[in-house]
Amino acid sequence: MQKLEGLMGAAVVSAVVFKSALVRFVFNTGYHLNIRGGDPGVKIEIRKSNDFYYSCRGGVGEMSVVD
Repeated sequence: MQKLEGLMGAAVVSAVVFKSALVRFVFNTGYHLNIRGGDPGVKIEIRKSNDFYYSCRGGVGEMSVVD
């Protein structure tokens, strides 16, 4: 639980999506969060208002630009 508390209120300084559907977030606290989007039942959604939307489920990803 201590590690999750290190992410509360932290800013994302880097977000990378790999071809394998893995998503890696790096936070300004120095913590890294890796999510394997190819695992069954895992859905990843990343949004930035008025910029982009990315989702991945079962290793299939979709990205769109928001106007």
